[in-house]
Amino acid sequence: MNLVARAGGAGEPHANPIEATRPIGIAANHVFTYRVDEVVSVLAKKRAPEDEDGREAVAAMLIRMMLLGALLPLAACSIRSGTDDGTRAAAYPEADMDHWLRGKPSRDFTWPADARVAIPVAVDHVAVMVVKRGWGGGGDDRLAVSRSGRWLREDLVERGRPMTTMSDLRSGISFRYAARDGRYRSLMVRGTSQAARITVDRTDRTDRLLGENCTVWRFSRDGIVEEMCLTHDGIALWTRVKGSGGNELGASRAESIVRRPLTPAEVQLPPDLLRLSSWTDKRNGPSASTPNDEVLLALPQSGALAARRTVTTRRRGVSRSVDDRLPNGRRRHYVGADFTVAFDEGPGGVLQTLAISAIDPRQPALANEGVRIGESGTKTILGEMCTMFDAAPHVSDYDLTECRSADGAVLEMSERSWGADLGPLVATRISRGKLSAADMLPPDDLFGAARWFDGACVSCE
Repeated sequence: MNLVARAGGAGEPHANPIEATRPIGIAANHVFTYRVDEVVSVLAKKRAPEDEDGREAVAAMLIRMMLLGALLPLAACSIRSGTDDGTRAAAYPEADMDHWLRGKPSRDFTWPADARVAIPVAVDHVAVMVVKRGWGGGGDDRLAVSRSGRWLREDLVERGRPMTTMSDLRSGISFRYAARDGRYRSLMVRGTSQAARITVDRTDRTDRLLGENCTVWRFSRDGIVEEMCLTHDGIALWTRVKGSGGNELGASRAESIVRRPLTPAEVQLPPDLLRLSSWTDKRNGPSASTPNDEVLLALPQSGALAARRTVTTRRRGVSRSVDDRLPNGRRRHYVGADFTVAFDEGPGGVLQTLAISAIDPRQPALANEGVRIGESGTKTILGEMCTMFDAAPHVSDYDLTECRSADGAVLEMSERSWGADLGPLVATRISRGKLSAADMLPPDDLFGAARWFDGACVSCE
């Protein structure tokens, strides 16, 4: 086992494992582990000297009898690595890939959308890896993998830019975020509906790295195969990804590993990540309140067809919001003075994706000016004259046409993507001057402490 000493406190929350670890040596000793509770009742009757602790005496006799081959079927033993000073690591009998595979009705595994080294079961550990990209050039990247139970944390430095992904392997949800200069810059949450169904197979191939033996496992989906060489307790020593044509898409190789119990703070979400106050210094935005309007757009037909989709747009100063209600869900997008928030909800209102980005308020806002369509492209809707604009003039696979009033309110919109016509939607109601600053913020429950994604609670045990 390659031992790694942690620089700084072992429980230091969210320290970068790439910077906080360094290899110090290799230990060759191994320790038998056993389920004492299952054999105490048998062995205590044979020997329970009063000058020794009963459980230690039982353990000592158990090891002697195991060496004689007398209790191998009873002891249900496993082997784990220990440190060179005799300190024992925590026992993880559940971190056995062969046991996991035998105990499943199928070989499928839910792989979180943004995870890189998702392994069904693994011992608590930290591994630092060199990552070879199959694209872009510019040298290798570095990845620190921290695993504890259902939680996987991956700190990637790609082309000099750090990014962290935390994945809940029980639900298949992933959280990918970046921070710079002491402030969060971007966050992408992808729920179970975005996760991949992976088929897992054990091969007969083996390898050895960092003084550890490993077995090659195959994780495959949709023509893409990822091979990982895993130790007996689920640590990836190397990975290799190949496309459907056999071309290599990427690879990684461990430089150091350490087995140790990890604290929840080291692998779970930062408590302030889903707080709007962490993304903006101006919750209420600037004092400017114009334009100030709300427009409800719907399909012009009557009956059941008209209820299939509605869009509500709001504008107040530089703030914008769009609430798009669809037959099978809902999409909402908020833009403030220094943040954007967009999220999708499925049936029943459960979250499926969430994206948050910080905007530098010193930079000028990007206005969607669009391109006016002809000289006579005008209409009258709800008694107001509007002019037709191509609102996505530089996008090849998406068309968005808007009819805008004199002050910029959208009174009609029509979308087309890959041949699917998603409009037109026509304004059925417009109001001006009634929106407050609070009306332009995302709903408070979006940032609740126990928010659910695809029906899975991300902060519940």
